[in-house]
Amino acid sequence: MKKRFLLLNILVLMLFVLCSCNNKNDEIDKYTLLYKNQYQTIEIGEFKLSDVVLVSEKYSTSVCVDETMISSEDLEKLNNVGTHVIKVKYNKQEFEFVVVLANEISYEINYKNSLENLKIDDFKLEDLELKITIDGNIQRVKVTESMLSSEDLVLLKTAGTHTVVINYNSKEILFSITLLSNNSDD
Repeated sequence: MKKRFLLLNILVLMLFVLCSCNNKNDEIDKYTLLYKNQYQTIEIGEFKLSDVVLVSEKYSTSVCVDETMISSEDLEKLNNVGTHVIKVKYNKQEFEFVVVLANEISYEINYKNSLENLKIDDFKLEDLELKITIDGNIQRVKVTESMLSSEDLVLLKTAGTHTVVINYNSKEILFSITLLSNNSDD
C-alpha cells in the first residue's frame, strides 16, 4: 500500500513537472526595442534599419529589425524629411521608435581665435563650439570634455599639430589644432 501511494505521488509529481515545462515554452518572449539614434536628427541617406534592434528580455538575444516587420506606409515615411513614429511588429508584439530625418546636416568647428599656433595655456575647451546646420537651420553646441576621448584631451595639452575627434550624436567631427609650448616665442 505504501509503495503504491509513493509511486502514485511520484507519478503525479512527474506529470506536474512535465506540464509546467510545456507551459514555459508557450510563453511569449518579451522584447525591448533599442534605437541608438532615437530623437537625434540624421540625414535620410544615413538611416539604417540595422540600427534598430529588438532585445529579448528572457534570453539575452537580439533581432535586427528588417523591412518585413514594418508596414509599407511606415517604410515610405523613411524616405521623407520630418519626425516619424515607426511601428515594428514581431513575435505577436508591436513596438515604436521615433526617427527624425533631414535632407542635409553639416558640422563646423568654431573657436574665438584661430586654431593654429596657440599656446597650450591659451587654448580653452569652453571656447570651442560646434555649429550644426540642419536643412538651413543653425544650432550651436559648446564642446565639452565628454565629447572627446581621453587620448584627445591629452593631445589638447600637448605641443604639436593634432587631429582631434569630437563625438556628437553618433557622429565623429574632426578638427585640426596646432598648439605651441607655453615657453615658445610668439
